[in-house]
Amino acid sequence: MKRFKYFVLTGIIITCIAGCRNNNTVTVPVEDYIVEDSDDLGNASIGVADDNQQDTTADILYDAETIRKILAYKYSYEPPFHLDFSHEDENGCYVYHFYETVINEDESHTATADWFTVNPKTGETTTFYGDTFNLEDYASYADEGGAPGYLFDKFLHGEIDAEVLKPLEPEEWGFESETVNISDLNYEPEEWSWDAFYFGGKLDLDNDGENEFILDGPYGGMYFDVIDGTLYVFAAARGNAGGLKYTYYDDAYWIVYHDTTHGGRLCYWLYKYEGADNLVDSMTLMGFVNSEDDKEFTFNGESITEDEFDRIHDEIFESNNGKRRDRWN
Repeated sequence: MKRFKYFVLTGIIITCIAGCRNNNTVTVPVEDYIVEDSDDLGNASIGVADDNQQDTTADILYDAETIRKILAYKYSYEPPFHLDFSHEDENGCYVYHFYETVINEDESHTATADWFTVNPKTGETTTFYGDTFNLEDYASYADEGGAPGYLFDKFLHGEIDAEVLKPLEPEEWGFESETVNISDLNYEPEEWSWDAFYFGGKLDLDNDGENEFILDGPYGGMYFDVIDGTLYVFAAARGNAGGLKYTYYDDAYWIVYHDTTHGGRLCYWLYKYEGADNLVDSMTLMGFVNSEDDKEFTFNGESITEDEFDRIHDEIFESNNGKRRDRWN
């Protein structure tokens, strides 16, 4: 059968998706397109000349993790929100899911805050709500080592360890591990458990103007901070004789270790920071009640009366919600 080649003699207009969200019309030179040799036009295939074919992975400006890091900074991303790469769509764009994990008594579910569709070749980004911007305007964020919330979320996902800040107060108590991995903790089990850990919010616990992260757990859990791009545990409970909590006193947050579970003990060790690695003040408030006739109270090592103990205790702890706290808490 006679073989032949069809050449298109006039220009053709091909409508294609030039970006990930916008449609554009582009004119393609006729010589770039040919109909391959065929005996049957119904089986004809159209091909692009080799010198015009492009590597689909070429010209990628932003990889998936860099995009995640930039978005984390731009949206001041912090837990309990999660920012995860979801998938690559049919146009080669990277899609990210921004959501919160909501934990109720009997179940947990995700609540979506936004979706981001990002062209990795251009940086053009579109939100679910139709807002658009270019990653180029925020590219410097990728050089910061990671937003605090971004790093903490990577810890919660088991992607990185948290280092234990040394010395971890009270220094004389010690701490057996150099690092902590989320797999070491009973984090967010399907059913509530006394030894489980849950995200407990964020507060400026070290008085440096930036929030730290609270992981509620047994005896008070752990507190985390980011220093120079590294996630640290800077406070951790040590059991029932070393519970962890915090208080706001004298215009600053104080980290509090306490032993009030053993009979007759009313012991508090308090630490004030200006930055998690900068301890600037400490206090001790101690009470030992063995019987009505055998009591001992001290403040910073100095003997005080029971009334003085109660007054100081109330001054230190009543500012948490503006209520007088029971001396055994």
